[in-house]
Amino acid sequence: MTAFPRSIADALVAELRAAIIAGEFRPGQRLTIDQLSERFEVSATPVRTALAQLNAEGLVRTEPHRGATVSLLTAEDVRDIFEVRINLEVMATRLAVPRMRERDLAELDRLAREISATENLATDVELNNEFHLRLYQPCNRPYLLQLIEQSRLRVQHYMRWVAIDHGQLKVAHDEHHEIVACCRRGDAEAAAQRVEQHIRAVVAHVVAGAAELAASEAVS
Repeated sequence: MTAFPRSIADALVAELRAAIIAGEFRPGQRLTIDQLSERFEVSATPVRTALAQLNAEGLVRTEPHRGATVSLLTAEDVRDIFEVRINLEVMATRLAVPRMRERDLAELDRLAREISATENLATDVELNNEFHLRLYQPCNRPYLLQLIEQSRLRVQHYMRWVAIDHGQLKVAHDEHHEIVACCRRGDAEAAAQRVEQHIRAVVAHVVAGAAELAASEAVS
């Protein structure tokens, strides 16, 4: 059997992830092989590969005999995930800042500028995840970093509710630069406090989105 080209499968994962983040496929919506094959003009094989990858990320939920759906979170799920995130990411920040080198700071500066400049939601979410993971990377705690990445991926398709509030989105972008400034000063505690404030500021928007979707699912 000929293996499906990994580059094409990866491209499909990125396209489907972007479509879910943008709200083209809503949380709770069923995703069928035929539907996705037709939309993206590919065979069933790369679609199955993409769904398996997104299932591993938590963006899609696949169940035996029921197929795949976009993961649907309750407001309580969101609060739980964010509380875990806050504790993990604050810990990682405190550990990372004292280990940072100029190349780390330069990369964070670059990512913060790119996030501020983008007008594409999927790109914003991707760069935001990259910024935070890059921020924590110097902590040199692989398991901690793995847990952070997993928890961030599980709510990425709810971040569009933050983007709806353009004022909050601008504040969030500015906070990235403030976090980098704290890192440049070598002030780990200030950076950790900024990270916590930064994450808590978006929780209400994401919880509201989860509650809205759960209500619409109940009605339908």
